[in-house]
Formats: sequence, structure tokens, C-alpha cells
Amino acid sequence: MLHLVQFLIVCISIMTENNSKNDLTVRQANALTTAAYSLTRYEKRLVYMCLKRINQENPTPEHLKTMEYGQYPITISNKEFIEYFEIDDESKKNLSRDIQRAAQSLHEKSVVIYLPDEDSKDGEKAYDAIHWTTKQSYRPKRGHVVLYLNAELISIINQTTSNYTQLLIGEAGNLSSVYTMRLYEAINQWKNLRNNLILDVDWMRSRWQLPSSYDRTAVLKKRWLNPAIEELNKLHIFKSLSYEDVRKGTKTVAFKFTWELSKKAPSKLSLARSAIKAINANLQPKQSEMVALTEQIGELLLNGEDISPAVLSAIKKFGEESKDAKGTSMKKSDDVIDVTDYEIVTDDED
Repeated sequence: MLHLVQFLIVCISIMTENNSKNDLTVRQANALTTAAYSLTRYEKRLVYMCLKRINQENPTPEHLKTMEYGQYPITISNKEFIEYFEIDDESKKNLSRDIQRAAQSLHEKSVVIYLPDEDSKDGEKAYDAIHWTTKQSYRPKRGHVVLYLNAELISIINQTTSNYTQLLIGEAGNLSSVYTMRLYEAINQWKNLRNNLILDVDWMRSRWQLPSSYDRTAVLKKRWLNPAIEELNKLHIFKSLSYEDVRKGTKTVAFKFTWELSKKAPSKLSLARSAIKAINANLQPKQSEMVALTEQIGELLLNGEDISPAVLSAIKKFGEESKDAKGTSMKKSDDVIDVTDYEIVTDDED
């Protein structure tokens, strides 16, 4: 009987571990969600693996300043890669080579972070272009690569106390297209704060580096956007996801994405209490929970609920960071456009 119990415990442990890997949440600063860059699917997966490690280690700005040569080493093994992403048997045969090639090409690329506060008066965009890595090492005998991420980039994308995007690594990393990954991220940035998002077509082309073959909107919709919406609707988070054309005259200038989440959205008081529970357990609350907590703190105090000093300190810190971010991430983003003079249509004339 004892052996049977031990066996069941092991089985449950394995099932829990596998589920936790599939449901692992990673966070990235909205500065990365809205950045401009061009990556392949494998390169994007490497970035997700790096985000996982960065979230776990949560390096402080002071620590990053002391990193040797301004780089932050992250080891990614073939075994770990397979645990998080769906790799067919044929692809597994060349996995080490494919990861090495992705690491090498990632090393040659940059990410452009936009700085709205530094834009010129005539609207010219200010930005920083930063290489993803400063060095990459391949160790085939050990079955891993080491990515030496740019410490300056880490300091930007790890600003996840507020103004961040939260996503499931198993969902995002297994999407069939890197452009669908970017759309998934864009919607996740807003999904708990609103039920629609309008993305400017030129903005999408610029930030997501859409190929020239998608220059015609009709082709973009047929070859990528329609299949992407179909694929995203299969994810458990969406009860429904759709889009409409936003036109100015006869030209499609944007797409309006509308969604309904699978689970009923919790009340603001419920979100606030979730934030309190997380803070008291020394965990990081979600951004939507902290927003609700700052809005509902008066109601909670009137209800006589016990608010710890740690919670009050977290509210103060969140308010200060949100104030500092105002005019950048917290101001109206240039990916959400004013459509007062536009017409929303659903046909495919162009």
C-alpha cells in the first residue's frame, strides 16, 4: 500500500510539473511589447526563455551595473527548450543546430526601444537601438547555448512592477508565426483593462517588421491576420476574438480588435483583495490587481479590512512608479489611435 501511495505522489508531482511549465507566466515591460524588432520564431522563443530566467532572478539595477562587460549570461539547454515548446520528432534531430543558429542570428540583431518623452515637437520619434546580446557561446557537448544579454536591455525589459505585459510562455511560444506572437502580446498588454484595441496598420508594419509581401492590406489579412485570429481563438484565454477594418475614406488605416475573455472578469474588489494576498505573501501582484487596489483602498478601509504596512508601502510605490511613467507607458500610446473621423467596416474591398 505504501508503494502505491508513493507511486501516486510521484505521478501527481510529474503532472503538476508539466502543467506548471505549460502555464508558466512571464512578464516583460511594455517598452519591449511595443518595441520594433524582427526575429524568427526560434529567436523569439529564445527571448521568452531569457525572460523566464530574468523574471526568476529579478536582477536589481545595482546588480546589473556590476555585471562584467555589461552582459548578463543566461544558459539555455536543449532539454529545457523541449520542455516548454512543441518540437516534432523530426525537428528534435537538428534541435541543437537550430538553437545555435537562432542564438547566432539573435546576436547580430537589435531591438529599438521608443522614448515618447524625447520625441521632437514636429513628431520625429526618439529611440534607443540596443543589441540583444553582447556574446553568444555554443557548447554542443553539454547540449546548451549561453546568451550574454545586454545588461542595459535587461534593465529596460525587467521593469515589471507596473506597465508590463504578462503572458503564458507555453501559449506564446507555440504560436505558428512570430507576427502572431506580437499580436498576442499586444492584446495581452490590454486584455484585463479593456475589451478592444485599435492598432494602426503602419505602426504594426513598423514595430513588428511585417514583410513587404504584406504591403497590400488584402494580402496581409488573407495570408496572416485571418489565420492568426483563428489560431488565437483556439487559446483558452479567449471566448471570442475578432477584428474590423478601420478606414479613413477608402483606405484601411487600422484594425480594431475586440475580445471576450473565457473567464468572467473578477470585480475590482476581488482584484484588490488578490493584490493584498499576493503582497502579504511576498509575491508580485498583477498590474490589473494593483490598479484595482489603488482604486479600492478607501472602500476596503471603510469595510474594516486589515491592511498591512507592506500593502500600504506597495500602493505608495506603485503610485510613484505610475506617476514617473506618465507621459511614456501610461499616456495614450501611439499604437492606440483616435478614430473619430474613421469608419469601421468589415468588408474586404481593398
